[in-house]
Amino acid sequence: MSKANVLLIGTGGVGTIVAYGIDYVGKSNLSVVVRRDYEKVKEEGWELNSCDYGHIEHWKPQNIYPSVEAAGKFG
Repeated sequence: MSKANVLLIGTGGVGTIVAYGIDYVGKSNLSVVVRRDYEKVKEEGWELNSCDYGHIEHWKPQNIYPSVEAAGKFG
């Protein structure tokens, strides 16, 4: 069974935890658009402190793009 491709645009606090939740279940290929902190996230990932998921260090989705246009080139 193939996985669905998911592109999440907007990775503020809510968007990032939603992205982690999507990735956590492992039923999709997750890509995100990160505009403001693209370089930092691409290199280091996120550190999450969540009531539901606990403390996660250096989490990254499969693909990280700096813009919707960049994501469209690979989609």
